[in-house]
Amino acid sequence: MSGLILRADGIRKKYGAKLALENFSIDACGGQIIGLLGPNGSGKTTFLKLTAGLVKPTAGSIVLLGLSPGPRARARVSFMSTEEYLYAAMRIQDVIKFYSDMFADFDQKKCLDYLQFFYLTPDMKVRNLSTGMRAGLKMVLAFSRRAAVILLDEPLNGIDVVARDLVIDLIKKEKRDDCVVFVTSHLVDELEEIIDYAVFLARGVTVLSGRARELLAERGCSLNDLYREVYRGKID
Repeated sequence: MSGLILRADGIRKKYGAKLALENFSIDACGGQIIGLLGPNGSGKTTFLKLTAGLVKPTAGSIVLLGLSPGPRARARVSFMSTEEYLYAAMRIQDVIKFYSDMFADFDQKKCLDYLQFFYLTPDMKVRNLSTGMRAGLKMVLAFSRRAAVILLDEPLNGIDVVARDLVIDLIKKEKRDDCVVFVTSHLVDELEEIIDYAVFLARGVTVLSGRARELLAERGCSLNDLYREVYRGKID
């Protein structure tokens, strides 16, 4: 594990009367893969959007490599959203050119190499891609940037077992000391082998957090069993 990359301190986020996050704090260091776990509505995506600079906290602070929120901090973050942001009419080669023009840290050669990982070719149209292939393309684009923080929002959602394996393999392959990866999910089986630190959220509040291996060793169970234990009785 390398040095501190991101510190979130006492984050609170409200959307009108709805509380999305309450008193959320975390120190994230290089070389870590951090799992933000919990059911829908637990605050996982809200934290990613705060880190990406897409929304502002109601209270608290996020500091990334000593930078407060702003263009310089946002330039160090690569965000793979669950929302559809790829234009259906574009070919993959057009998407790559757009990313090359948009992000100074985008590695076009790396992107082209990684397309093969998901059986993709530059001439394919986005509209013709399966759900798994689209997920693969979004992953490749996210990891083709030399970002200090990579945010993956539900990367395992809606894809088959083979595509999930490819996603997990890419996350493992791209682990590096100068980067921290946040992965959100409520599908935890596949994440057990890759996450270093786990944060369990419920209705915006951290109910359990710690080094993943230590949490599992203390309870003598799998991540899936721990997930069930944590949320049994905590959600309607």
